Amino acid sequence: MAKQKILIIGGSGFIGHTLVPTMLREGHEVTILNRGNRPMNGAQQIIVDRSKPEDVKKTAESTDGFNVVIDTSAYTRQHTETVWTYFSDKADQWIHLSSAAVYAETQGRCASEKDPIGGSPVWGQYGIDKSEADQFLIDHAGKIPVTIFRPPYIYGPRNSVDRETFVWKRVLQGRPIIIPGDGQQPIQFVHVEEVVSVFMKAMNSAAGRANDTIVYNVASDETPTLNEWVDIVAKVPGMPYT
Repeated sequence: MAKQKILIIGGSGFIGHTLVPTMLREGHEVTILNRGNRPMNGAQQIIVDRSKPEDVKKTAESTDGFNVVIDTSAYTRQHTETVWTYFSDKADQWIHLSSAAVYAETQGRCASEKDPIGGSPVWGQYGIDKSEADQFLIDHAGKIPVTIFRPPYIYGPRNSVDRETFVWKRVLQGRPIIIPGDGQQPIQFVHVEEVVSVFMKAMNSAAGRANDTIVYNVASDETPTLNEWVDIVAKVPGMPYT
């Protein structure tokens, strides 16, 4: 792939610690835009709070264009609308990291891209907010190519969510593991490196693509139940959950 100028919004969290080094190894010029809490070696950094539109506007006016903008940290429509308003004119392509939590309830199965969004009760306001961010981008299709990825649970190095570690701590201490409902809900996971890999594929495939918005679910083929997943994770320290 030819060298590209990439703006990663967020970039210093769980996803960014895999995404940024991968992009740099591929020879791309990487800039991260965030509040400046954590710089990333090898990447340029723009410090701005995306919740302050006027600051974002001034920042955008002082920057050059980018081949690709990758938004890894939008949690609300306002987050997305602010950066889109001021950076979409400076981008050839937009990649948005969403979540499978945007889907309305799909009892007994995992969601497909054709299912309606709006969030389900189990995700509360998070699913509603993320779905509104997605809908904003869908409604503004046609300006530049937009790719939306909706992963389920992401795991891997530097995971900041106490998920696998929660199970390990409980089994090592001999404590019970609390599972919602009857534990028969199917779930899916995806490794952070696989998420980064689909970002790379999207960058490759956008050349010559119509200015539309394409949505992809990104997940492993396996769909264990909650009970099965806890048992799998508990076996890692050699203490299967029963």
